[in-house]
Amino acid sequence: NATSDNGPTWVKMTTFNETNDIVSDISFAPLRLGLLLAACFENGIIRVYKSEDITNLSRWSVKFSSHLLPGCSCLSWGDSLLIGSSCIAIGFTCHFSNMDNKNGSRISSYSKNVDLIQYKADVESWEKIETDPIISSLGNVCDLAFSPYTGRDYHLLAIAANTLHLYQIF
Repeated sequence: NATSDNGPTWVKMTTFNETNDIVSDISFAPLRLGLLLAACFENGIIRVYKSEDITNLSRWSVKFSSHLLPGCSCLSWGDSLLIGSSCIAIGFTCHFSNMDNKNGSRISSYSKNVDLIQYKADVESWEKIETDPIISSLGNVCDLAFSPYTGRDYHLLAIAANTLHLYQIF
């Protein structure tokens, strides 16, 4: 029993040192995928780590890494047995890109605020999924969460931005 008179005892298992950037969010995968951990970083990197040996949690390897937009703020795993896929939604804070137009005045535009990557179990790989352009107008994404799997043939994603939004993803 890992308790003491002062409460539970914490045992450090490992430290992930692949980047010097700040970790914005982490999330474990749904149980059926095994011991996977996703992490997003402020510089736009997302990584999925896999435990090499669940009896020795000091050994993890990077199974997926991609550079998305800077400003990753949050992530969430979605899982659906019915549609046979798992995906990760990644939320971003707003980014302005200032450009000069032909008249010499400045134009500002927002970049995308949510990205999706999907796990393809048959080929054991990840691929980026295009998101609906309407999501680009949400503003800063503070948090997002997939609903638990309850037999639907789609994912249900809640996004917390300036207001709360709920989307079906087929």
